[in-house]
This record gives sequence, structure tokens and C-alpha cells, in this order.
Amino acid sequence: MTTQEKKKGKREKEDTLSPKNVLDILPKDGDLWKEIGRAMFGVAELHNFHFMETPVIERAEFFETKQNKEFPFKKHLYIVKGKGERLALRPNYILPFLRSYIDHHLGYFASPLKVFSYGQIFSIKHSNEQEKNVSREWVFHVIGDNDPIYDVEIIHATLEVVKALKIKDASLLININGCRTCRGAYREKIKSFTGSKKGEMCSHCAHLCEKDPFAFFDCVSEKCAVVKKDAPTVLDYLCQSCNNYFKNLLELIEDNGILYELTPSLIRKSEGSNRLAFSVRSLGIELAMGGRHDYISEMAFKRQIAAVGVSFFVDRIIQAIQLQGNQILTKQKPKVFFIVVGDQAKKASVRLMHILRSSGVITMEALGKKSLKMQLKAAEKAKAPVAVLLGQKEVFEETAIIRDMDTGAQETVTFAGLVEGVKKKLKS
Repeated sequence: MTTQEKKKGKREKEDTLSPKNVLDILPKDGDLWKEIGRAMFGVAELHNFHFMETPVIERAEFFETKQNKEFPFKKHLYIVKGKGERLALRPNYILPFLRSYIDHHLGYFASPLKVFSYGQIFSIKHSNEQEKNVSREWVFHVIGDNDPIYDVEIIHATLEVVKALKIKDASLLININGCRTCRGAYREKIKSFTGSKKGEMCSHCAHLCEKDPFAFFDCVSEKCAVVKKDAPTVLDYLCQSCNNYFKNLLELIEDNGILYELTPSLIRKSEGSNRLAFSVRSLGIELAMGGRHDYISEMAFKRQIAAVGVSFFVDRIIQAIQLQGNQILTKQKPKVFFIVVGDQAKKASVRLMHILRSSGVITMEALGKKSLKMQLKAAEKAKAPVAVLLGQKEVFEETAIIRDMDTGAQETVTFAGLVEGVKKKLKS
């Protein structure tokens, strides 16, 4: 790339009207996003997850609890000034789900409650400028039960989504994060370990680990990767309860033929997270992250509510699909392009297009383009196999011309026979 091209690219980037690290979903990617949605809804239906949506804003105090200094959300919040109360854009889905669970007594609706949703997550990034401040996530959660059988169901659902999207070489990484009884001893051990390894870590982690000894586990630098290999493992510090839980969980996973990698470095920093932690990755990209968070409800709402879930990072999933060159799209329904010439034909086309669409025929048009030539070009660009042409003469005779866009062959049908004629042409 020449210096001039680099300068041009830099100017274009600076001229964008979008906020920093925020992406649009463009029409050219629409089919891919729809296919991801189909996969998510399909898996949710098979596992009997109920769709639930919560507002994008919540009371800020839910994310700012002072009961525990390690509560993970406060420093990442986007605060919105509301009349008479402080509001925050949601930095995750689990707290809004738990708030709704309590507000609407959803434990009476289903026990446990199995829900899924999709939306935008807002989180201010401090350590990594490449991370997007606004991300899009699909989430699945089981609320109200701490049986490891639901941990396995969440893992099953996660892997089924990956399979439905035909993502290759996906790996399931699993670890246990302990509980309040055993996590404290492990934290002290890691604190001592990181203190002795400061000179071997990256500068960012060397500073951050003074306050959060678990921070370097998330680092992707080569220096910290070497240090992680020698780090003490949580498995040596588990209490009897967590040890039994993890043994039962792994037996369930192995009984179901699920392949996994035991990954001691997979440690969640949040004190709200406990026991199961897992990640699904492909090509070094983390596609989904999940685990148990039985303490978060108690920290935010002073109520103990068990929960396990997973978050799918849609932008990363699309990145992996594009890198692998996957053809994940299902067979698209054939479409017809409606072309009109003249004001009377344009008026008549509204009713005829409605009839076609009501009969299940996907109908496109470019009625703002007045010339026949421009409309035909639009039909070619849309790759429509069939076009319907309507002019003043056809309106008067109540007929329409059906054109094969590949061969140019045409036939005339009556308005009454339009649907049958179009469907017959699409099949052929």
C-alpha cells in the first residue's frame, strides 16, 4: 500500500460519523446475520428455551454494588442521566435477567427458568483499544437451579449452535473457578505467584496484577502466556464440595461424548462467577464464553439465585465464518423482480405485488427508477431469475409479462393467472 493510499484510508476513517469502536450491520451481510439468528432460534426451540427481552437501560445501582469490591461492572458502565434516577446501559444480560426474574416472579413460570435473548451490550474498554465498546450477543441462561446437569445442557446448546453454523475446528475449553470457600486460598497463592513474576509479565499485567492477581489470565501477550504455564492450578485448592461437583460434571460431559480441553488458565476475574467456566474457540477467536454465576444475584439484589449461561459474540462468530470461507447459508427462496413503465402500471403494481407476496413469492422492485433500462439493470444486480413487466398496455388488457432473466424468454399471462405463472417459471 502506497503512502498516498494510507493517508486516504486514514482520512476516510477520521471522516466517519460513527462513534469509536462501533460497527453497523450492513445490507450485504444481512443474510449471514439472519442465518445466525436461525441457528440460535433453532437450538433454543430444541432445548425449550423461552425468548425474553429486557430494556437496554437499567438502574445503575444494580451494577455498582458496594457489597464487594470485586463486583466487575462499575468501571465499565455507560451512565445515562435519567430524571430522578441514575441509569446505565446494560454491560451484560445476566443482571437484567435476574432483575426481571425477581420483579415478575418468573420462578413460578418455570423452574428452572430457561431463557435466551439477543441484543447490544455496552461496556467501556480501558485495557484494549481494539475491543468494541458496543457488541452484539446472543445469550442462553438457566436460572434457579445449581444442578450440573444444566451446566451440561448449556454446553450442549453452545456446541449445537457452532455445529449449525458449520464452524470448523472449534475447541471446548473447560475449567472450574471454585467457590467462596476455596477461591480465597487460590487467590492468595496467585497473588504471591504474580508478585514474584512481575519482571516476566507484560507491563500492563505487571501493574494490573497488584490489584487483581487474576488479571494476567486474560492476557494474550507471549510474555504472559509463558508465565501462565507455570501458574498454580485451582484444582489443587478446591474444597470437597467443588471437587465433587467438578468430578460429577466431567463424568456427565464424558458420558455424553463431548470432547474438551481442561484449561487451568481459564479463570474468571469476577467474584460473582463460580465453579464452571468454559470457552469455545476457533482459529484463536473466542466465539462464546459461559459458566456459573451463582453469587451475582446475591451481590446485586441480596437474594441467592443460582444461574448458568453462555454469551455468543456475534461479531467474532462472523469473523471466524469469513476467515474459514464457510458457505453456511441455507438455500435461498427464488425471487421475482417487478418492473413497471408508466404511472398507471405503477399504481396497478401495488395490488399485484401484494397478491404475489401474500402467496409466498418474494417480490423485489425499484419503482423509483422510471426507465425500463434502469429497472432491468436493478433486476440483474439483484440476481432475480424472473421478472414481471407491466406497462400501460398490459394494465388496460389486465395482463402481465413474465420474463426469464437468464434466457430472455417471455410469456404473457392474465392478472388472475399471474401467481400460478410466476411460481411455474420459478420452479423451472
